[in-house]
Amino acid sequence: MIVAYPGLNLIQAAEIDDEIKQSIIDFTLLLNSCYGLERDIRTDLGGFACVIENEDDILILKEKYYLDVTKDIFETEEYIGDYIARLYILSSDYAIKVYMKGI
Repeated sequence: MIVAYPGLNLIQAAEIDDEIKQSIIDFTLLLNSCYGLERDIRTDLGGFACVIENEDDILILKEKYYLDVTKDIFETEEYIGDYIARLYILSSDYAIKVYMKGI
């Protein structure tokens, strides 16, 4: 799973489509402007974006963040090329935007 967090350089992630990279950058910039660039995505408010690459990534989200992308209700959904991007609001100040391709 590729997790986008403050300061991550997505240019190095060659396997991600440019359109997905831009969407992740836009979401991360929004979180950074609201919650700061120096936040810890595990302990601070805000959230993060991630690209699910396989079934194991689904289990990681379920175990670490109690998010089941196969059952939980999402706030928004958009189609970007071959990907589905879903925004999950986990609390009043924490969200995860999940990008999935064929899972």
